Amino acid sequence: MARRGPTGQGGKPAEAGRVASVPPIEADAANVVWAIDFQFDSTTDGKVVKIASMIDEHTRMSLLNIVERSITAERLVAELEAVFAVAGGPPKVLRMDDGPELVSQALQRFCENKTGMVYIPPGLGQRLHRIVQQPTQEGVPQPQPLEHPVRGPRGHR
Repeated sequence: MARRGPTGQGGKPAEAGRVASVPPIEADAANVVWAIDFQFDSTTDGKVVKIASMIDEHTRMSLLNIVERSITAERLVAELEAVFAVAGGPPKVLRMDDGPELVSQALQRFCENKTGMVYIPPGLGQRLHRIVQQPTQEGVPQPQPLEHPVRGPRGHR
């Protein structure tokens, strides 16, 4: 699936929904900034699989993982509602790219008066969610800490 550029498909103006509801904020504590992103993969028979994942940018805790053939904005909102309930409330900010599910009116309505929304350049979210996995003695991969989106693994910019 091709990503839309700043002017949208077919030269149409970009959707107004891509404007952040709050200024960018640093994840200096837990539950301040949660990053959400969609990735795509395919099964051996070539069918597309959609993956939605969300992490707390400060703690690196995985908060949401959905793997389905299709994930609608409405399904995402339902899952976010459950995560907010389990976490004791929403973060200050949801950071995301401008994919169609993430600029949807359903998500914007859900986040209104609950949490801020900050959009990042497409593709950056995939780097935010990359997890290096190393096998344990039992052969089950275990997640390792992610690199900070601004600082590298040793704090270098």
